[in-house]
Amino acid sequence: MAKQTSLVKILLANKEKILDHGMYNLTEFEDIINELTDVESSRQRILEKIEEHDTIDIPRLKKELEISEKNLLCTIEYLKELGFLEFIGEKPRFFQDIVNVSKQKSIFPNVTIIRDKNLCSGCGFCASICPVGAITYSKVKFEFNEELCIDCGLCYTCCPRSFFPEVLKASEENDDTDI
Repeated sequence: MAKQTSLVKILLANKEKILDHGMYNLTEFEDIINELTDVESSRQRILEKIEEHDTIDIPRLKKELEISEKNLLCTIEYLKELGFLEFIGEKPRFFQDIVNVSKQKSIFPNVTIIRDKNLCSGCGFCASICPVGAITYSKVKFEFNEELCIDCGLCYTCCPRSFFPEVLKASEENDDTDI
């Protein structure tokens, strides 16, 4: 991960498209970029500490980085699912093949994987976060416009079904879509 991440680069490259869509004004867009930059800097510090110690030692990381356990665990899961922790044996789980073929390194794929596996809970988070309106959701239909999509992965990141790989895997094996 670099100081300016792939996600920040994607959003900046699509700034006009995002602003034209009207979900965010310029000030809000800049605030999002600044927040994402801060979050990615925090992820980078966590990754560097894990590399330094060659292990995931939660108490030590909490103390050294002065970060809450909840944020630390979420960040570790995020880094693991993107494949950044493979050097210590932590491999992405449920969507590993999808993440591996993602168009951008360090960016999750779009949320169509959740839809295609019939795992969508109908919450609409993906549609509400999409900065260009590529996703629409109604009670009966989930639509995804590939032409509008800027491949930022925000939809996947906010999906409540994307970071529970064991639960999702079990539901797929049992054909249980009502988790």
